[in-house]
Formats: sequence, C-alpha cells, structure tokens
Amino acid sequence: LTGLPNRHLFIEQLEQAVVNVQRENNYQVAVLFIDLDRFKVVNASLGHHMGDWLLMEIALRLRNCLKPEDFLARSGGDEFLILLDHLHDLSSATRLAESINKELACPFLLDGYEVAVSASNGIAYSSHQDGHVDLLRDVDAAMYKAKAMGKSCYAVFNRQMHTKAVSRLQIETDLHQALEQKNFVLYYQPQTKLYSEELIGVEALIRLRHPQQGLISPVDFIPVLEDTG
Repeated sequence: LTGLPNRHLFIEQLEQAVVNVQRENNYQVAVLFIDLDRFKVVNASLGHHMGDWLLMEIALRLRNCLKPEDFLARSGGDEFLILLDHLHDLSSATRLAESINKELACPFLLDGYEVAVSASNGIAYSSHQDGHVDLLRDVDAAMYKAKAMGKSCYAVFNRQMHTKAVSRLQIETDLHQALEQKNFVLYYQPQTKLYSEELIGVEALIRLRHPQQGLISPVDFIPVLEDTG
C-alpha cells in the first residue's frame, strides 16, 4: 500500500545493525516506533479506502523527514518503524521525533476532508548487551509510554519502563489467578456523622490478597482491571 518495506525486512536490517554495534565500540543505532493516535476513527468515519489514502500520505511525509541512509518500514496497520544506523549524535533521534510530530500536525486534505493526525513515538538506543529482539521490545515499551503521555509525544526508553511492563504483566496474571483462587476480598469502611458519631453507612472497598505480597492496593490493580476488561 505505502511502497515501504515490511516488518520482516526491517528486522533483517536491524539484525545487521546490532551485529555492527556488538563489533565496534563507537557504533550506535536507534529505533523509532511510530503509532498513529486514534487512526481507527478515520476508518470508522470515512471508510477504509480513505484510511489507506491517509497511510500513503503519511508515508510520504515520513520519508520527507528522513535522510537517505535512514531506513523506514511499515510495521503493520498504522505503525511505522525507523532505523537510524551508525549514529554520531544520539540526540538526532529525539530531533527526528520532534520533526515527525511537527510534520504530521499539519492537516491532510483528502477528497475535501481535512484530517488531523497525531502520533506517539517511542525511541530506543542500542547497547552492546542487547540483541535486536530486546531493542524491538524496548522501543515498544517507549511507544506505549509516549501514548500514555498524550497526543504528539515521544518517549525515550529507560530500564524502568521494562520493569514496569514486566510488573504489569505479572499483575494481569495475578488477577486471573485471583478470580480462580478467590483472592479478592471486601473491606467495609464505616461512614459516620461527625457531630453525633452516628453510623450512617459503609463504603465497600475491594482488595487483592496476594499469596506472597499480602494485600495489594486497588491503586495498583484497578487500572489493570479496567484496561483488560
């Protein structure tokens, strides 16, 4: 559709770049993961043919932001990947993310419709310890961090993001087990009139009793329940 390489070819390029990083001390690469915000709204309101047209126009704008040596691919759907190979300046990746957000912020004119687009950008840098799978995992975590920050944002991966992602997955697993093992418990918090200390009601509060960690606050698991349904 866009004339861009697909995810498989991108991974081949990334694998070679990671080999170069591991061979040479000063070799640096960065990966950008671009996910369009609320792209499904375009398909739902204007139709998939307009969505396809928009993807082609976005691919053209992304190309205009890149240097000839940069590698752009369409990962699938409304997701794009960019490989910045043999970086001399690590900040060039963040500057590129800013340029992309600025470029996409200009409305697209499609068959008389003016369509506004924004994107969430994740950035991950290579290290001598990580392979291409690690780099793709890290840039994915950075993209979701950017998406949580709001529209037209970018985030650079750090180790805390991976720790948080692993913790989130563990909480999801714990919640499924909690249903089967009946580890959800209710606590009732009394409501009283201050001037008379009369009991007028109670508030029912759910808690998760973890086999190893004890009671887990709803602050930690209620958002996961809402996200996972």
